[in-house]
Amino acid sequence: MSEPTRETWCFHALDTLFFRESRPMDSIGNSELTSLFPPSARTMIGAIRSVIGECAAINWREYHELKEKHELAQVIGYGDDNLGCLSFEGVWVQKESERLYPAPLNVMRQTCGDREELFLIKIGEKSIQTDIGHVRLPELQKGREGSRTLENIWLTADEYSLILSGGLLNPDRWFKLKPVSVHAMDSNCLLVEEPRVGIARDNALRNVQQGLLYQTRHVRLTDDVSLCMDISGVPDQYGPTQHYLTRLGGEGRMAAITIKEAPEFLSLPDLVADSSGVVHFVLYLLTPLLITHKNASVWQPLPGFKAPDEGEQAIWEGNLNGIDLKLHTAITGKAHREGGWDMPNHKPKPVKSYIPAGSVFYCTSTVNPREIIEILHGSRIGEEQKLGRGKIAVGVWE
Repeated sequence: MSEPTRETWCFHALDTLFFRESRPMDSIGNSELTSLFPPSARTMIGAIRSVIGECAAINWREYHELKEKHELAQVIGYGDDNLGCLSFEGVWVQKESERLYPAPLNVMRQTCGDREELFLIKIGEKSIQTDIGHVRLPELQKGREGSRTLENIWLTADEYSLILSGGLLNPDRWFKLKPVSVHAMDSNCLLVEEPRVGIARDNALRNVQQGLLYQTRHVRLTDDVSLCMDISGVPDQYGPTQHYLTRLGGEGRMAAITIKEAPEFLSLPDLVADSSGVVHFVLYLLTPLLITHKNASVWQPLPGFKAPDEGEQAIWEGNLNGIDLKLHTAITGKAHREGGWDMPNHKPKPVKSYIPAGSVFYCTSTVNPREIIEILHGSRIGEEQKLGRGKIAVGVWE
């Protein structure tokens, strides 16, 4: 078996795609199921493992009978918990040849006449009493009323690196997930949504089931947009040829695969310690983060971090990948929820809630700035790291 390599698999949609949200089909009533975008890591990993199996001319019935004992299970694993020798990062969105990242939640936008002005939100100096103690919260400066976050905005690596260094991006260089209407479609949009109506089938009678209709919302990516995932551990003899066709997402829509060299990560920021030897920095979450809370009544912002004593200012303390640090506050979005179908056991997967990509964490540490960057920048934290969860970047905290 040859040495594993790190590469990027890019999926170019040939039609609309559908990545079902976490709600079950029978819960929507008269509404419609929307499409999760970007799709979950497990959706992309399932497609990748299927392609590797097909390239190996696998007998899938034999594979499911032997499970972990099958020869190919050493490569692609079996089930959700065993990924074999594979490791993943993503899911990423790519426009033409540029990788895009979800905009962080500490970047705000304010409409000033016919232009948009961007700024980084400030963290209040004084703590405020909340249900989790006295916490320093983000606050808008005077004159910034009516500002909002960059929701559903994606940035290139160059623009994101500007934010990591404390700068601001050019509003003309961001990409919108979708237009507000069909008539507002422009070159900066990544996709459009298309409603579809489906029917329930009776496979035994080869007929439709009366009265059982459902409505879904597909996504159609623009021609220069693709979905990517970084993969490590694929032996050369099991990789597909260029422009390999496979099914992706719900309803088995087709996509073409191209394989490229994985790009360089975001640029390194310039961290410095203050006069007392304390380094102020921000952790930017690039992929969803999973933390299992053993005590549901205690909020845990980062894995393994301890809550402060009652009555004190809320500064959480913990260790990430060997770096001791203090967490002063965080800006997190609404929970990112994923479910899916457990194919080996033929049942739905339990729905999990993740801290969404784009969340930011304001930290301090007395560790050397260079060591902080070398260890944390581009690393992963939390659970399901082999799925690419919890990838972080380090930025300056002005």
